[in-house]
Amino acid sequence: MTFQEHYGITHELVDDWISQSSSSIEFTCLLRDHLLDHFKCEIFFEKSPTNAYCLNAAGKVLNDVKLVHMVRDGRDVVSSLMNRGWNLFGAGTRWLYDTVQGLEARNSPNYMELRYEEFVSKPDNVLNELFSYLNVSQTANDLLNSNKEVPGSYYEEWTERSEPKAWNQTPSDPISTKSIGKYKEKLTKGELNYLNKIKLKRRVDINPDTPRSFGELLEYLAYPRSIQQDSRIEFNTITFNPYKLADYLRRVHRFHNRNYWHLPQIYTY
Repeated sequence: MTFQEHYGITHELVDDWISQSSSSIEFTCLLRDHLLDHFKCEIFFEKSPTNAYCLNAAGKVLNDVKLVHMVRDGRDVVSSLMNRGWNLFGAGTRWLYDTVQGLEARNSPNYMELRYEEFVSKPDNVLNELFSYLNVSQTANDLLNSNKEVPGSYYEEWTERSEPKAWNQTPSDPISTKSIGKYKEKLTKGELNYLNKIKLKRRVDINPDTPRSFGELLEYLAYPRSIQQDSRIEFNTITFNPYKLADYLRRVHRFHNRNYWHLPQIYTY
């Protein structure tokens, strides 16, 4: 089954939505209404990390939208991305830019912030808190002990992914804390020192109270900052990678195009 078949979306349907819409907001609402009807569900949930760049805008223009921002120790994020082929600079800037942009919505009354470490350590507590925020009657126990496939679930062919290592796990794997603090085994002192110094470009406009460097953002989010014990950097692991540099520049560009919508990971409930 193709992605389009799973979601009941055709080129003709998309063309029709475009003709009916005078803005990306109206288009998104038509997509939402279609999916809710297609899967006979009540909640439309979109989880693409790239949409951190329009999280603040969504909170202002979409009626009754609920914003859920999950933050994680950037060093573990970097370690995970490097295991999938990213270099140190590309992985570090991705976490910095994506996280800072998500934090721009912190003042929205519809914003909820979760911590990855708390979620995998105490999933019952965090899920119940989340369900309460979303006004969902289901409990964490109902979800964690159910083998039922909910409407709208979409499973990728993980074994056929082009990246040989992928995430080293699948969505059906048990919740685990094994990734917490993994950076301590993977990253050297020099690499941690390098990460601390990564900063946003000067022309990137954000809330003045939000930190602009990797190390400062760790502290801002209450993650203990790495001690700069060794200023040497292992350059064999920090190689120039044109593709990752291009990805970094796209993230800079998105700060100036914050109504950009990206919808590849859609879920319904």
